[in-house]
Amino acid sequence: MNRVRSGLTLIEILIVIAIIAIIISLVAPAVLYARNLSIQLKSKNNLFSLCLASQQRADMHRGQLPTCLHDPSDRDTLATVHYSLLLYLDGGKVYSEHLFDDNFYPSGYSFPMFVSPADFTLSEIGHSRVCSYPANAQVFGRKANLNSSFSDGPSRTVLFSEHYANCNNRIFHYESNQYLHEARSHRRATFADAGIPGFPTYGDVFPAPFSFPQGTVPSVPGKTFQVRPSLADCDPTIPQTPHSALLCGFADGSVRTVGQGVSENVFWSAITMNGGETVSLD
Repeated sequence: MNRVRSGLTLIEILIVIAIIAIIISLVAPAVLYARNLSIQLKSKNNLFSLCLASQQRADMHRGQLPTCLHDPSDRDTLATVHYSLLLYLDGGKVYSEHLFDDNFYPSGYSFPMFVSPADFTLSEIGHSRVCSYPANAQVFGRKANLNSSFSDGPSRTVLFSEHYANCNNRIFHYESNQYLHEARSHRRATFADAGIPGFPTYGDVFPAPFSFPQGTVPSVPGKTFQVRPSLADCDPTIPQTPHSALLCGFADGSVRTVGQGVSENVFWSAITMNGGETVSLD
């Protein structure tokens, strides 16, 4: 009489384990890729929202974009760029409630469109009042008009870029320009600030539009942006990206990636809005 086998042999078990391991090795990279792509898409959507809000704000103000300048005598300059855009984002109710309050900048609010889902520095400082998408001070610090100021072309001028919210003990806040004058460890959510009046730059890189052939170059040679730097190696004077390429939002409303091999001339030419360059970051 034949005996019925009730279990698997060791060889069969090892074969099953090997097959499962192969399947996992094939599936895991695809899952990780899909996750990273989803996170990057969320960042792109955040930047697109900021660019679209900037355009809507300009449409309501005869082309005038918000400013990052601070003039106590001018009510329109009391709000930061990001706070001014809340009216055209999900934070419109907060903006309206505090527009004429003495406490113009409500503390403790967190707006998802201001922080990157890939910004690991948020785990150190939390999400409240911080920003992973600073505004280009070479645009917003010069009282730019979307209809007349962009002689280089809106599609060739960066409005917002990725940046670690906490970079080498510099915490980027969307809140008040005036408040950030008083705390050197905290700063407004802008980049390329040098040369913009009324705000200490803390050594920010800024475009120096003197080169041959014509084009904008950085004031500190060799700098463009950082790709996945550690917190200790983070340089607060330039943008950072937690992805393999930098995400930037442009004045025409588009969001595009900038590869780390981009030249200084091309990158910084896209930071100025009227430097006379015709380069593209594509």
